[in-house]
Amino acid sequence: MKTTFVALTCAFALTHASPARSETAEPPDSWTHLKPGEEREGFAFTGEGTVHYKAALLGDCLRKDPKSGEIIVSAPSPKKHLRMVVCWDLDSGGLDAWVVNTGKSAIAARSIIPRRWRVIRWVGWSPTEHYALLFAAGEVTDGDMLSADLDSGRSHEIHFQKGTANKNEIQVIDPDTVEWVSPTAFRARMDVTCNPFEMGGDKCDPKKVLRSTVVKKALSTTKQ
Repeated sequence: MKTTFVALTCAFALTHASPARSETAEPPDSWTHLKPGEEREGFAFTGEGTVHYKAALLGDCLRKDPKSGEIIVSAPSPKKHLRMVVCWDLDSGGLDAWVVNTGKSAIAARSIIPRRWRVIRWVGWSPTEHYALLFAAGEVTDGDMLSADLDSGRSHEIHFQKGTANKNEIQVIDPDTVEWVSPTAFRARMDVTCNPFEMGGDKCDPKKVLRSTVVKKALSTTKQ
């Protein structure tokens, strides 16, 4: 995997104006789940842990992590029929992923998740489907995301400016707020809440938003 790192810090106050909502994100209940030994819709997860699309070998989930209990496959994207294929750890989330262009029976990107990362069960496609977006999984992620350039096959970490005052606060992005403002840029709402992992559940209601901003990201392949 060739991974470059993008650290973008543009953030601005929440406003009322907003572009049309993107309809390119996959809700969690639309994903196909395959256990070892199962095959469906051209995708196969063998008992040995290898993942295939038709005759093509994508990778080996169990070699990546023996706890990878299944693979999950997103529904086809609206235009190019792209599908995100993820090695899924039932405890921690997605640990490896590939993008398959089922319209052309081709692999668009391989192993796009960086080492030590986990991702949630969500994917957003850019309007032209040149990019895929994923969200990091974990107790405190600061809203970190991952973009994949589906022409080059490269993945890029996206980090946001710190908006918390201290360790008793965390910042999170609701994936439902992701909106594309151009073919290469998106924005989303960043919420700051109390940190239940520091304060404890009896002192912290993480559903209560303390403050919000909108973060905007222009996707780039610039190496750093």
